Amino acid sequence: MAGIFFSCENDLEKVDKFNLDDDQPDQMTENIELVVTDSGRVQLILTSAIVEEYVEEKLTKLKGGFILNFYNPSGEVRSFLSAKNGEVYTFDKKMRAMDSVVFKSLATERTLFTEELIWDQVKHKIFSSKAVRIVEKDNKVLTGVGLVTDEDFNDPFIIQPSGEYYMKKKDTVK
Repeated sequence: MAGIFFSCENDLEKVDKFNLDDDQPDQMTENIELVVTDSGRVQLILTSAIVEEYVEEKLTKLKGGFILNFYNPSGEVRSFLSAKNGEVYTFDKKMRAMDSVVFKSLATERTLFTEELIWDQVKHKIFSSKAVRIVEKDNKVLTGVGLVTDEDFNDPFIIQPSGEYYMKKKDTVK
C-alpha cells in the first residue's frame, strides 16, 4: 500500500495580503471611457480617472474627476456634467456628483455650478439641495439654494432663489 502525504504551510503575512478590507472596492479601474448606446446610437460617454465598484452595495464611485457627456439623436453633445467625485447607485439608477460640479446645456447655453447634484436616470431629472449658481447665455446670473430641472436644462427651477434681479420693462406684468 502506497501513501502520499502532502504538507502545507501558510505564511500569514502572505495570506493577509490577499484579504480585502470590507471598505475596499471589488474592482478598480483607472482612466476609463464608458460608452452607453441604444440601438447603435451613443447616449452617454463617461470618462473618469478612477472607477471603484462595490458589487454588494450596488455602488460605483468615480474619483479624481469625471465628465459625463449626454448626446442627442444626431450624435452631438447636448449637455455635460463634470465633478471631482461621484457615486452611481445602480439599484435606483441615480448618480450623485460632488465637489466642483458643473452642468452645462449647449442648447440652452446655461451653466450650473454647485457642490452636489443628483441625476435621476429614470425620471430624466437633475436635482440639487445645495447652493446653486446658474449663468445664462446673456451672462445673467441666478443664485439660490436647491434646483430641479431636466437633462437638457430647460426651465430650471431654483427652490429658494436669492440675489438681485433687474427686470426689463418688457418683463413687467401689466
